[in-house]
Amino acid sequence: MVTGKVLADGYSPIEEVGVVVSKQPRFARGDNRATVTSAENVSQRFEVSLIGLEPGTTYYFRSYAANGEGTSYGALKNFTTAKSDDDPWTNSESGGNGWLHSNWLGNVYQAENGWIYHQELGWLYAEKSDSAGVWLYSRDFLGWFWTGPEVFPFVYASESSTWVYYHGILADHRAFFHFGRSSWMTFPKSGSTKKKDSNKAADGKSAEKQSTAKDSAARQASESEVLESTAEQ
Repeated sequence: MVTGKVLADGYSPIEEVGVVVSKQPRFARGDNRATVTSAENVSQRFEVSLIGLEPGTTYYFRSYAANGEGTSYGALKNFTTAKSDDDPWTNSESGGNGWLHSNWLGNVYQAENGWIYHQELGWLYAEKSDSAGVWLYSRDFLGWFWTGPEVFPFVYASESSTWVYYHGILADHRAFFHFGRSSWMTFPKSGSTKKKDSNKAADGKSAEKQSTAKDSAARQASESEVLESTAEQ
């Protein structure tokens, strides 16, 4: 909820009050990246309930008031919504500059569109699992694999339908033990790649097949001179 207060009306009755909200720090009313929400009651003090917000996301907002003289805006402010309970990074600690420290996965950097950068595993596309844990995708090794706080460094590789153990970095290579083949696999740590289109992260594998394999694996394992406002979680 965002609360606002009209500090001056310019000697003209206030006709509309509300807030403009966006994920981008620079926006304007009417911008297709911004959402305008008007208060139900027009008064000097007003409240606006915001719906449809994404968990764990930073939003920027400005309150506004409109009358016969025009529209005035409050100062740009921001708030961050709480993470959902099933977010794999819910209990992670902030390391600053976008980095998080997960007590089970290690250090990760949250990029855009679901991508993360793991300190050892490189670029990974992360997708929440229907059950506990998280699905991760790599172009450089394994493809889709499932893991979670209770099983990592063991991971379930979807393509080969078997468990794999992540040993760590050996001689600048990521080392895995593949239980299905009863053998070790190594992949260079350098040259980690990331796909530009996260919707194609499965390299052509159908969404239905991905979902079936994933489910199977999871079972197995604003203030200014005119306006002021505040946001409440």
